[in-house]
Amino acid sequence: MKRASGVLLPAFSLPGDYSVGSFGREAKKFVDFLYEGGFSWWQVLPFCLPGAGNSPYKSYSAFSYNYAFVDLPTLYDEGLLTRAELEGARGRGPYVCEYDRMENERFALLSRAAARFTDRAAVYDFLQKNPATEQFCRFMALRRANDDRPWREFVTDRFDESYYYAWAFTQYAFCRQFDELHRYAAARGVRIMGDIPIYVDYESADVYESRHLFLLRQDNTPAAVAGVPPDYFCEDGGETPCTIGRPCRRKIMPGGEAAYGIRCRCLMAFASTISARLRPISVFPQVPKRPRREAGRSARARSLLTVCAR
Repeated sequence: MKRASGVLLPAFSLPGDYSVGSFGREAKKFVDFLYEGGFSWWQVLPFCLPGAGNSPYKSYSAFSYNYAFVDLPTLYDEGLLTRAELEGARGRGPYVCEYDRMENERFALLSRAAARFTDRAAVYDFLQKNPATEQFCRFMALRRANDDRPWREFVTDRFDESYYYAWAFTQYAFCRQFDELHRYAAARGVRIMGDIPIYVDYESADVYESRHLFLLRQDNTPAAVAGVPPDYFCEDGGETPCTIGRPCRRKIMPGGEAAYGIRCRCLMAFASTISARLRPISVFPQVPKRPRREAGRSARARSLLTVCAR
């Protein structure tokens, strides 16, 4: 194997004028930097929509795409945003990802772009070719229709079609822009090393749509959760607070494979390879899940939430 070197840089850490890094001009400039420096690899973190703590390892779907990476100037050039909307989205500080602001404003902005996009057939064709991403869009629409309740408490399966389409557009726009960036990098001999969240979150489209693949009780509560073995950060091991609902049934998967991740088509099929080791898919500690947890959580357990998130 030919020896090569690269740089790990999460997409959100790219410089940019709109609260977070994106797949626009700055991303291509970074590819140029790698090419000129003799690097062959750009390693990134998972591209799925981040959840609690803005972590891409805890997401509403491992098959989702983070709409924050959609480049706004590109949408403006395509006539999908106005100059006033583009200027209004400018970041208020150059060195911080404005997660709270984006959560409140960015999806609404992209929804307006979605309403102006005329080739809806292309969006629906994208969903047809990516059924797991379609399930994510439907799940997000259902969450809104059910007042953001946990999926176990959903009371309706009807949702706002325009809201569903807005989510679909964000996923389509993400992939279209990343595909262009990927081709740009490949032309310069720079390959992109992706990453995936090996385990999925209980409150996700992945579990909601594929409950038969997970160790759930009859009432759909998790029977067991993934654990963490003793290590430097957690000398006693035990349950990982952020991994509820992660275990998969081994016998369900074709060929005896344990991995819900087998469906992932490596999640990063559009990237060059993945960096995650596949060992955690088939072997990991399991911790029985009590039907009712204690109301409180120790300070030590809370401190493990960030440490064990990956």
